[in-house]
Amino acid sequence: MREELRDLYFVMQKSSFLKVTFLFIVSIFLFCCSKPSKEELQNVANLLNSRQYNSAISKLNELNNKYSDNARVYYYLGYSYLNRKDYNKALKNLQVALELKSNLRWVIGDTTLANFLAGNSTDSKDIFFKTAVKELEKIIDENRGKELADEIRYHLAVLFLIKKDYESSIKELQNVINEDPKSIFDAKAHMKIGDIYINFLDNPEKGIEEYRKVINEYGKNEISAEASLRIAIFLKKRALMYKERYESLKRFLENWKGIKEMAQDIKLAELQSFDDLNRAKEFRLKAESSLKNIIKDYPDNIFQKRAKNELLEIKKGFNEM
Repeated sequence: MREELRDLYFVMQKSSFLKVTFLFIVSIFLFCCSKPSKEELQNVANLLNSRQYNSAISKLNELNNKYSDNARVYYYLGYSYLNRKDYNKALKNLQVALELKSNLRWVIGDTTLANFLAGNSTDSKDIFFKTAVKELEKIIDENRGKELADEIRYHLAVLFLIKKDYESSIKELQNVINEDPKSIFDAKAHMKIGDIYINFLDNPEKGIEEYRKVINEYGKNEISAEASLRIAIFLKKRALMYKERYESLKRFLENWKGIKEMAQDIKLAELQSFDDLNRAKEFRLKAESSLKNIIKDYPDNIFQKRAKNELLEIKKGFNEM
């Protein structure tokens, strides 16, 4: 009798285990199926592609009620609200989507959405910016070998630049140059790299080198005229910098002239002022020469007019020297 009871207990335990296991499997199945079907998502995609954003929002809200906590639904809602210029709701839904699934892979491939995400990011390492990168990379992947891929990669480099991630910006710009096709964006990439080295990384030699690549590789066209003008403007700024420093030292010498206790400092200031004056004149001559070449080589060009204006500013700035 005891053996029979023991066997019965075992069967009951086994049956209970099967019941629990079955319920667990069912719950997993229901959870896995708790997401929009391909047909439902395609319906939303059709509405988005035809720019029926109000209808898309209505459909997505239905799906949101049916499938709670689905990141994809929230992401598409954010995109829809963005296109309706309801930026608060767009941001709120995008934020929920990225909190639910930070490594989402089903991005739309939209530059407006990428700009919005990047604009609401704190830096190039946060989830909003990373998602913006994914949005642009989708467009790049779908347009390999086309000029559009270069254009979007250049745009991505600018977004990195805005976030002061200079290394990543230069990397993307270099990719524009290295990858096919060869287009005007290659020249623009060289120009932007030059700007970064001069204006942000305090490496004017590297910057000028990038500008010269444009002049040497792209002939006498508008982009080369622009590169030449940027070199001339850099030379002009250097000339003015040394001129201002010379004038500052000159005032120092006038104020402390004849003070014995300042004899050593005065001697050093005299040497420095002499050197700064020579450098100011040297850079001025180089700037003027560059600007005159632009005026001669690029007639009837917008950059010729700008070169003339820069030349007038130099003459005005060095009027007393």
